[in-house]
Amino acid sequence: MVWISVDPGKQGCGVACWMGESLVHGQFVAVGESDLDAPARWHRLAEVCLSVTEQVPDTAIVELMRVYVGGRADPADLLDLQGVAASILTLAASRGATPVGVLASAWKRQVPREVMGARVDAELTRRGWADRLIVPRRATHQNDVLHAIGLGLYALRAGIVTT
Repeated sequence: MVWISVDPGKQGCGVACWMGESLVHGQFVAVGESDLDAPARWHRLAEVCLSVTEQVPDTAIVELMRVYVGGRADPADLLDLQGVAASILTLAASRGATPVGVLASAWKRQVPREVMGARVDAELTRRGWADRLIVPRRATHQNDVLHAIGLGLYALRAGIVTT
């Protein structure tokens, strides 16, 4: 069973590709067309995310956003990210994959972004998977890849993906 887990971003996404319970690779994918309007950019990101495997994944797990009253995040940014997530899930479903959305608060809880990234990085080293990453230059993009892997590990532990 081939599946992906995705940490969506406005211009690019962290994507982890899995075979059963094993990480095949993790990478950051982006679209160069930053001038595209939102729906076209969302669709292009979805296409790029789903093209990281040679075959259509059986399942696509994507982090979902929620706007919290009094939250620190800009609601417009969260809605843009949700548009990316919805595009990935919809395109995956149209290609026969099982779409699964997981709220960020469900898998990360309140753990700060950098702390979660460090935890996932330590887990990659423990499992001997550190060499399976295509490491982007920007630290924020590295964290996006680590979060995609963290989401995938959560999906395995929670039984969301059954292999």
